[in-house]
Amino acid sequence: MNKLALDTARLLGAAFLIVDVTSIASGVPLLSALGSGDIPSILTNAAANDGALRVSLVLALCNSAAIVALATLLYAVLAPHGRSLAIAGVGLWLGEAFFYALSFLGAAALIPVGRDFVAAAPAAQASYVTLGDVLYNSVYHLGGAVLMFFYCAGGLLFYSLFFAARLIPRWISGFGLVVVALGSVGVVLELLGYGTTMALMLPIRPFELLIGFWLLLRGAPAATALPRS
Repeated sequence: MNKLALDTARLLGAAFLIVDVTSIASGVPLLSALGSGDIPSILTNAAANDGALRVSLVLALCNSAAIVALATLLYAVLAPHGRSLAIAGVGLWLGEAFFYALSFLGAAALIPVGRDFVAAAPAAQASYVTLGDVLYNSVYHLGGAVLMFFYCAGGLLFYSLFFAARLIPRWISGFGLVVVALGSVGVVLELLGYGTTMALMLPIRPFELLIGFWLLLRGAPAATALPRS
């Protein structure tokens, strides 16, 4: 493998790790700021922890940008082995990046709503609770489920190309196919209203760390599969 291909593969590994780190970094301050409970409690917490929510939004935008970079690098590596599938994968992960940013924008929008809720007379608080419910459940939570749908759909395409091209050991790409297939089941069940099925999505993170460190440290050897358009 030439140096350019090795450098691209290692950049791809770094991108996987950056996406993983910014995902965790954006979620932690948001969850700690909003807490759990009913919508009035969440609005009160949002008003009191606006700094943490703004930091979370900035990190979420960094994550969205990192997803775009990751998808671009995946296309550069995988397009010779299936250009149409690679293009489709990029499109799906652009959707993931968009809904990731949208989800956190919905959470950040709770700040002014929370301030107005806290300042309003008890008789006038109901309208703010309704708006907060839309932002928290329909934008933040539902947006999170939609972004996972786009992630899993794109992951199935990208990791199937890795598996076919043998750019990384097949047990790694096979592991990726299994975890995104499980994640797909979980997110579809959630979108259909069967509740949160986070257990089916938990294996995704260790896989991303695994493939990220593998590509960063080892690169991607020359493929044994023939390129196809």
